[in-house]
Amino acid sequence: MIDKVCARLSNKIGRELQVSENEKAVIHYGLFAIIHTSISIGAIVLAGSLLGVLIPALILSVTTVILRKYSGGAHASSPESCAIIGVIISVGGAWLLSKMHWNLIVVIISVLVIFILGFYKVYQLAPVDSMAKPIRKQEKKEALKKKSIFTLGVYLVGTIGLLSIYLTKQKDIVLVWVMCICIGIFWQILTLTPLGHLIVEKIDLFLIHTILRRKGECTDEKD
Repeated sequence: MIDKVCARLSNKIGRELQVSENEKAVIHYGLFAIIHTSISIGAIVLAGSLLGVLIPALILSVTTVILRKYSGGAHASSPESCAIIGVIISVGGAWLLSKMHWNLIVVIISVLVIFILGFYKVYQLAPVDSMAKPIRKQEKKEALKKKSIFTLGVYLVGTIGLLSIYLTKQKDIVLVWVMCICIGIFWQILTLTPLGHLIVEKIDLFLIHTILRRKGECTDEKD
């Protein structure tokens, strides 16, 4: 649906500006990226606000998205499935984490385990490309790996900063934010692995089956 809307808009803009087919394709891609990102963020903001976990959900989402930009990982078969999975992980994960009681020792152990695992898996596997967008140049692969490791380093500094704030302010919500960063990293690292690909594939198939079945039911009702 998003793709169809973008196609119509890009065709209209292309006719108005009298651009080539290649330039029209660029416009289409740009519109698609903007609309898809806006819908995804809007859904996370809405669901996070309704459940009272807006900030934790955004932290978890941003953590995953930025690291994913450089490290790659498993892909859903459609933008709709991708958006739904993102909302489930970000908002659902934030909600679960906010309902748990965290103490400093458990959080510190979690941070150590997640970051050690994260640096190791990123060094070992990243970047993980897809059949649709293969990475052929070795130089680009090395650059993306370095950016992935650098991103984890930034996350580590930010996490240490949050733990320092907790030690001075003693606000439990800060520990929830730290765990959101950890779970965001863990989910993204998982999508680099064969197990993560299998999990995303199963969720994707379930969503496709559900969407198609509902569309079929709606069609039958109209008939």
